[in-house]
Amino acid sequence: MLFFAFVVFIGYTFGKRSDLRQGPLYRWQEWGRWLTERWRLFK
Repeated sequence: MLFFAFVVFIGYTFGKRSDLRQGPLYRWQEWGRWLTERWRLFK
């Protein structure tokens, strides 16, 4: 039951964010850039 409540909460949060914002939900380019810089240390 806690798992179901967690899934409902996540869905509600994402839905609320997408309704309030006119643009994309997340900025994927910024995430990609951050991850690329982060993993460069291990090369």
